[in-house]
Amino acid sequence: MSDRPTVYVVGANESQIAAMRKAAENAGLAFSTGLPVQNDPVTHLLPFTSFEGHVIEEIGKANSGAPVSLALVHLDQFQVLNRSHGHMCGDLLLLEVANLLRESIPENAIAARYSGGQLALLCPATDGAGAKSWAESFVVKVRNFNFRAVAIGEKVTVTIGLVTFPSSDVTGSEQLLEVLTARTFRGAEAGGDRVSS
Repeated sequence: MSDRPTVYVVGANESQIAAMRKAAENAGLAFSTGLPVQNDPVTHLLPFTSFEGHVIEEIGKANSGAPVSLALVHLDQFQVLNRSHGHMCGDLLLLEVANLLRESIPENAIAARYSGGQLALLCPATDGAGAKSWAESFVVKVRNFNFRAVAIGEKVTVTIGLVTFPSSDVTGSEQLLEVLTARTFRGAEAGGDRVSS
């Protein structure tokens, strides 16, 4: 946290953010692409609205040459668990997976609750190969973990969608999230317990 006064920007596009960041830096001010936020009450991760600002910021950096990768972690059994065991059990499982994610994320990565049974991960300065290596190890870690939220012997698995920017099939933050979501659901529909890139 900076000791300098901070300029907070919410709801701006990528080019507006770049211009405002430069103006704030020239004026000797700290800059943030969102208001101070409270973490998600279930997972204690960032809420998606804050995460989105970080994605836009990292895409700006990626346009200068450093890659950025995003992962969407989809809990394969989340909806079934919520229906069969209740939302408290689903929330406990989501918290346990969030804690496992927090322990496992690469340095400088940012984790957030995306929606429902999904968590998102932003990995600055990480190429597709690095993101895939992390994702494959996390899929195995979840598969082998003994979660308290489910019965002994009941398996929990995740599907992780991946996308890296810059890339030929992605031109900006909105498209990045669309491609990420599509890849995640494609992997989940194919049976889950996998990385889909």
